[in-house]
Amino acid sequence: MSDLFEEPEEEEEEEEEPEAPTTLKRILAQLTQARIDERISTDKWQHAVGQTLSQYHLAAYAHGANIDLRQLTPKDHNLVQAVIDNQLKYLDGYATAWNQGRYNDRGEVALHRSEMYAAATIGTWWMGKTRGWPLPAWPGDGTTQCKTNCNCSWRIDVLEGEGNANAYWLLGGSDHCQTCSQRAEDWAPIQIRDGDLQI
Repeated sequence: MSDLFEEPEEEEEEEEEPEAPTTLKRILAQLTQARIDERISTDKWQHAVGQTLSQYHLAAYAHGANIDLRQLTPKDHNLVQAVIDNQLKYLDGYATAWNQGRYNDRGEVALHRSEMYAAATIGTWWMGKTRGWPLPAWPGDGTTQCKTNCNCSWRIDVLEGEGNANAYWLLGGSDHCQTCSQRAEDWAPIQIRDGDLQI
């Protein structure tokens, strides 16, 4: 899985999040196409997608933190598991829609929805990238109006003293949803002092 994430070209004094991994997109597309073609059941599709998402969210977090999977702490695993559990809840609703026939003759819609699950790993990457800082949200974590299409980023200026930093929500791309625009105003910066978020 050497191509889990593709790093974009870096710009001066600005760092962007990686794009969702092409390998994950391909796997989810293949699994969903197999379900569309009725080569696998909904239950088998859901199980396979769930396992794949769990694997890639852990990899995304470790990649963002620049550590090996074996270096993840119990706290790291708990953070990522909360994300995975949330994604599996959405997946359960997705499977229910399949069983209700809502994706019959709507293969393109189903494939697009599957691709969104790959994009959700970007939020987990940001969790790893900002590991150790108690931030209120992460780009691409689904808490903005743009959901997993978020192109924003965090800039963290570490200050003197342990656990002190100023964190800035930076807008990315040319189009910004209302949530991200508001965060760019409100979190410019947010303060972290002695390891605690000052909001």
